[in-house]
Amino acid sequence: MDADESGGNNTFARLQRWYCPNCGELATGYPNRNNITKVECKRCHITMLRKSKGRHHDIIEMFEYVSEC
Repeated sequence: MDADESGGNNTFARLQRWYCPNCGELATGYPNRNNITKVECKRCHITMLRKSKGRHHDIIEMFEYVSEC
């Protein structure tokens, strides 16, 4: 067995979809190993982090890109 094999556990990341709270555009992304999904909205360019806290409870953090001019 190789070091990168999971030992027989078949776990697949599911595509997560939600609407941007800022503009309403559909945002989609895959979670990382820590179950955190990072997505940038294509319309308003807000960066969102979605963290799963339970079966029916998610937290969405929104960050705006600010240039240092």
